[in-house]
Amino acid sequence: MIIRVAHPDDLKRTRFDVLWPHLEDASFASLEVDLDKSAIHIAAENEKGEVVGVASLFEQDPPRYPNEFKESNVMRLRAMGVRPEVRGTGVGEAIINFAVEYCRMRGYYAIWCDAREVAFGFYEKQQFKYVDENDTYEVKNIGPHKTMYLTFTFET
Repeated sequence: MIIRVAHPDDLKRTRFDVLWPHLEDASFASLEVDLDKSAIHIAAENEKGEVVGVASLFEQDPPRYPNEFKESNVMRLRAMGVRPEVRGTGVGEAIINFAVEYCRMRGYYAIWCDAREVAFGFYEKQQFKYVDENDTYEVKNIGPHKTMYLTFTFET
């Protein structure tokens, strides 16, 4: 498996299949921030070069908790998904490790996400914490979510 920085177009098919099958087709599987100057897109590829896991990072404080992070050096993890046939094989963990290292080396000290209910256990295993464990909110067409975060020390 290879984890690499990718163009957002490389992620669309997996985003559509895994995260947003309610969309008309994969061409609509994009984020409004895909081309933001702070955005980085991550692809996990199998030995055949097929994208089997995806995630995107960009600078943003959590809108539900605007005062949660005292500094603004945080990245949002968004549109993370792993194809069902490779779940449980370390793909998701490898994406998180890549994201943490990327952020740490650039002076960020936290990653946060709007975690889907089905992914709470995965993020807990990756040492993410809940901003407020009792605050569950609904994301249209997708389902229940909670805001989770991971802090780390950064290297200069």
